Amino acid sequence: MSIRYGEGNPDADAWHDPADGVVYAGGETVDEALAQRQRRGQQDREVADGVSIDSKRPAEPSRRVAWRKASGIAVKRRTWLWADRVPLGETTPFVGHAGVGKSQGAAWLSVQVTRGGLPGELEGQPCPVMYVATEDSWEYTLAPRLLAAGADMDRVLAVHTETRIGNDIAVGTLSLAVDVPSLRDAVEATGTRVIVIDALLSAMTGSDLMKQGVVRSLLEPLSALAQDRELAIIGIAHFRKSAGADPLLLISGSAEYGQVVRSAIGFVRDPESEDASCVMSLIKSNIAPMGTPSLRYVITPASVEADDGQLTSVGRFELVGESEQSVSELLNQAPAHNPHQDQIQQA
Repeated sequence: MSIRYGEGNPDADAWHDPADGVVYAGGETVDEALAQRQRRGQQDREVADGVSIDSKRPAEPSRRVAWRKASGIAVKRRTWLWADRVPLGETTPFVGHAGVGKSQGAAWLSVQVTRGGLPGELEGQPCPVMYVATEDSWEYTLAPRLLAAGADMDRVLAVHTETRIGNDIAVGTLSLAVDVPSLRDAVEATGTRVIVIDALLSAMTGSDLMKQGVVRSLLEPLSALAQDRELAIIGIAHFRKSAGADPLLLISGSAEYGQVVRSAIGFVRDPESEDASCVMSLIKSNIAPMGTPSLRYVITPASVEADDGQLTSVGRFELVGESEQSVSELLNQAPAHNPHQDQIQQA
């Protein structure tokens, strides 16, 4: 039978055994009071032994509003991997429909970095590139593509993950949900200045990207890595099959892509082009000069020698000049078929 003692007792500190005839504050049952006495007794013993009660409790998070004078903030110069197009210290998605050449564009950019040939902060300084491939085969696609474009293959680092299970090691692909701290260690160990993630969506597997805040929570640590190490991160992403909209809103997965990143480059076919050229242009940049021109590019066939001595065919990305049309303008045009574009699908 549960009996309560001291209901309504004004003495908030009064308590001990019913046998002593003293009531309990707050109306505890006998069991509750005894349990409380045991806890207090344990605390008294710990204090006597020099053990702090607070030291055994997990620290509670503390939050407050703080400030500093703007006069004490360092002013830093904006630096560019590719002048006025791809900034250092940021994540820049390369976005386009399937088969338009955005992966070839990322490979071309990587090649320039390994050779120090890209106009920008690293021009004349060959640097390592970390390349995360979640869709294309290294042996059949990426290695031939990079070789055809003239990469220094010793500076291209093919990234994977390793998970030790007992005496076995399981090889996998990068997950932004768990691998960014390890990726940071790899960047510091190799001196990498560029990371390519192809495809960005595949590195987010297992997350509900349509849930508000999820994409932001995955991209912000990646952007923090880019800023801390002053490197450029290129993420390959896809447009949804829609027309007549802001390109940033067409990125597959979530509208948060366009909200989090400071820079993005779109890739699109020109259906009226006679030379099968496509267009790439900034679809978001809060930092590039206004009026940065769009560029035209083509995907041309190329061959490289495989290890067995036979030739294998790949597509090679080549810039052919500036474009008066932008990605946004071309996305909003009515689709039209042009036979010259068929060769791009094979690249």
